[in-house]
Amino acid sequence: MLVLIAIGLAYQANRIAHETARRQLRAYITVQTPRMNHHPAVGLLLEFALDAVNCGQTPAKAIRWKAKFAYVPDEDRDAILNKFDPDVFLSDSVLGADDTASRSGKLPRPLTEDDAKRLSDGTAQIYVFGTIKYKDIFLNEQTTTYRAFYTSDHGFVWDTEGNDAT
Repeated sequence: MLVLIAIGLAYQANRIAHETARRQLRAYITVQTPRMNHHPAVGLLLEFALDAVNCGQTPAKAIRWKAKFAYVPDEDRDAILNKFDPDVFLSDSVLGADDTASRSGKLPRPLTEDDAKRLSDGTAQIYVFGTIKYKDIFLNEQTTTYRAFYTSDHGFVWDTEGNDAT
């Protein structure tokens, strides 16, 4: 009986060690805080830049990166953020361990006077959001979602929702 218990415990310890090794070895893509070319003002066509870093120990493969940069009035927030049609950057590239990939984009139009007023009174925000899907070294599909919004005091800050990773 003790032999069976010992075999069961050894099997369980081996399984845990195997799962831990897989987690430690796989790719982990994180998104760095976005950057914008100007403080929002009337007439400016705003552009953003965004970096993704593989913080894991092995390459990320078959990367598919979707990103959106949007002016979002409060009344349209849920519709825009939850049902967005992203600007898609498709790539079959590999992002090695500790490597960085960059993306950039711009608002589809310059800010109007009403846009600037709403940004300053807090009834609208500028968001950068999207997903990065990739395969880890074990060919498991992984996903990183990100969402940040612009504040005049602190630049881009991460939203309390929309930031997850598998």
